[in-house]
Amino acid sequence: MDIKVVGIGNRIMKDDSIGIKVLEELKEELNNLKTQVIIGETDIEYTLNCINPGDYIIIVDSSFLGINPGEVCVFDLDELNEFNHKGYSMHQFSLVKILSCFPIDGIKGALITVEAGEIDFGLELSHKLNKDFQQIKMKVLDEIKLKVEEVS
Repeated sequence: MDIKVVGIGNRIMKDDSIGIKVLEELKEELNNLKTQVIIGETDIEYTLNCINPGDYIIIVDSSFLGINPGEVCVFDLDELNEFNHKGYSMHQFSLVKILSCFPIDGIKGALITVEAGEIDFGLELSHKLNKDFQQIKMKVLDEIKLKVEEVS
């Protein structure tokens, strides 16, 4: 079983890029955990081509749950059908939606979300997420490590 960590988001939509930016900074540490990092951005087709039956997938994305910006939440992919009507992910109609509605054989995994503060045109994170970036990054890393330990 391969463990793959996927960052999705849109680089030009401020906090929507948080999953990508966190994984780019954690890439070396995640490689040391024997995981493969995939920067999927908004390219569903590319990302799906990187996923194989039996893989364990950890998706890192922004969310819009109405909680505090920067707050990190974790969901099992198996639970996502229950949350499809809620805004757990800014990309619920892409990779996350596809994996929860049309599961690929033997794929298990988790969705780690970081609550967005601002979704608007811009290359930089919002002031709040930028200020808290190191804490967010470490919280996401801790959650990834927990998931890797669970399946190893």
